Amino acid sequence: MTRLDDNEKATVLNAIRDGKDRATAARLVGRTGRQLRAMCNPHSPNYDPDFERGYLEAVAAAPPPGPRGRGDKRAEAPTTTLRGFTKARYLTAEHLDEFLERVAAGEPRDLAARAIGTSVIQIRHREHSDPDFAQRLAEAYEQGYPHYQDWLRGKVVDFIEDGNYNALRDQMLIHLPEADKLRTSKHELSGPGGQPIQVIKAVLHGLPRELIEKVIEAVEAGEERKAIEMLNDSREAAA
Repeated sequence: MTRLDDNEKATVLNAIRDGKDRATAARLVGRTGRQLRAMCNPHSPNYDPDFERGYLEAVAAAPPPGPRGRGDKRAEAPTTTLRGFTKARYLTAEHLDEFLERVAAGEPRDLAARAIGTSVIQIRHREHSDPDFAQRLAEAYEQGYPHYQDWLRGKVVDFIEDGNYNALRDQMLIHLPEADKLRTSKHELSGPGGQPIQVIKAVLHGLPRELIEKVIEAVEAGEERKAIEMLNDSREAAA
């Protein structure tokens, strides 16, 4: 589809600010609601980041929808999602203050969101449409990050006992500098009889690329002893 010009974008966004729904606003410039939605979708070839930002701001500035006329399929816009989470635009100042306090104390965002009756997805929507809240959230996150790291360290045993070690490991690798030793990054090689051979990258860390390629070639050829000798010779030379 052809892109909206600046005047058409302004017409749509003003209509949204005035409380018009997306389909009605789109018709003002000869478009459909689906086309406007595509312009706000990063995966669409018609994605327009400037329009998406303006659209989210317009939605946040629009008056809360009230009861609609008889015969309208949407008698009243719901304030919660299908799963019962409070929608971003209906989160009150008290909701947001409590959420920020929890994040600043190190509580994970998803748990903090659930504590105020919403989801982290709705929090992201509010963050994108409310620059002031986005700034406060960034500050709260920075303040709470060391506390979150401590919380994560304290959850190690609980996560392992619950069988969630993989999830824990991912979080530790992202957030805890001391967890870097857990990083292994395996390579699958074809061994004798077509059976896979796993070579741990940590064993090869710091070796010249040429040597690594020779070691891998030796393992793939079934010459494990040769590969080990090359590694030992390299270590002795470096000692």
